[in-house]
Amino acid sequence: DVGLPRGLAWGGYLAGLAAVASLIFWHTREPRLAGIVLGGLAAAGLVSGLAAFFLVRLAAGLGRRAGFVWRFGLANLSRRALGTVVQVVALGAGLLALMLLSITRGDLLDGWRRSLPPDAPNRFLVNIQPDQAGAIRDFLAAEGLAAPVLHPMVRARLTAINGRRVTSASYTEDRARRLVDREFNLSWAREPQADNRIVAGRWWGEAAGPQFSLEKGIADTLGIRTGDTLGYDIAGRAFEAPVTSLRTVAWDSFNVNFFVVTPPGALDGHPATFVTSFHLPAAGAGVMDRLVKRFPNLLVIDVAAILTQVQTMMGQVVRAVEFLFVFSLLSGLLVLFAAVQATQDERIREAALLRTLGASTRRIAQAQAAEFLVIGALAGAFAALGATGLGYLLARHVLDVPYAPDPLVWLAGLGAGAAGVAVAGLVGTRGALRASPMDVLRRA
Repeated sequence: DVGLPRGLAWGGYLAGLAAVASLIFWHTREPRLAGIVLGGLAAAGLVSGLAAFFLVRLAAGLGRRAGFVWRFGLANLSRRALGTVVQVVALGAGLLALMLLSITRGDLLDGWRRSLPPDAPNRFLVNIQPDQAGAIRDFLAAEGLAAPVLHPMVRARLTAINGRRVTSASYTEDRARRLVDREFNLSWAREPQADNRIVAGRWWGEAAGPQFSLEKGIADTLGIRTGDTLGYDIAGRAFEAPVTSLRTVAWDSFNVNFFVVTPPGALDGHPATFVTSFHLPAAGAGVMDRLVKRFPNLLVIDVAAILTQVQTMMGQVVRAVEFLFVFSLLSGLLVLFAAVQATQDERIREAALLRTLGASTRRIAQAQAAEFLVIGALAGAFAALGATGLGYLLARHVLDVPYAPDPLVWLAGLGAGAAGVAVAGLVGTRGALRASPMDVLRRA
């Protein structure tokens, strides 16, 4: 009713935006991530606002060639272009959040599952003693399972980088502090595993002395580069060597992998155990019971059961978040109702004049329905486009799996947006159709 804010009134909006930005920085505690979120929201709002304004103008031009219902409905959008743009963006944001959590999330999880081979490892055996290695291979072979590859593992704690003592107090990032406080599992290998890729430095040759190959993620977190010298404490004995390569690791392959690897022979004389992973068919669940009964010191990790539990927890969390994002959609509907109420007097006068000129109440209601259908369809289209785009980015750059656009996203976005907004808009404007043309004209 009062139009755009002026003067100091803009300060209230700026204060609100500053409060939201501060909350995002406070909760993430990562300036880069918070900046990406805020920048993405600002860019999405600007792009969707400009696109909505352009489409509203385009629709109004097309409406001039249509019949009364669509011509009048689309003309209303053009006359109230700014309010229409705000409604489309607000409703689109709520629908985007809901579709991303409900439909796109499921598509991404399904794509990730399909990316795993059917025989991907689903069991890990930890704490295999050196004198048990042969017996465990024989046991699994007798049960009809492929002979697993046993990987050596030495427990160690990082104590120094380039001669400087390292403690959790040396870092401010939570993950870095946790990594320094925990023990590492060092291993050795002659060749990098198939799902490892060297991204910096070089892998060692045949006659290599003590050196380290680090997983790139942990190296970035701890600020380690090739050429740095790392010191570890292994059961009270110091072990020091330079970093000669950094690797990326496909952790979601469920193969055994290590943050830190050395050449064969570098860790000789240090106490070691073995770890392995293998695929156990669903029909072979009893194998683990017999294995643990024979080797009670083994720690068996059932990845399949853990994944099922994690997915159940994720579903519960997503349902809770979806409930919260319903409020985002409701806020968009409040924007719609506010816009309708702000133009209620104008709509009453329009309806009265049209009825005086011979238009029926039904035709006026259809024209208003056309207006709200277009608003809802535009909001749904923006939501579907955003959910598809975010799904692609998450699939390619986070999960590293192929992404196939789901037509259900567009059907749900356009259908839910158009139907929901049309019903809400007609409920909000029903008073304009009930007013008596005679009373309206007399007051005018």
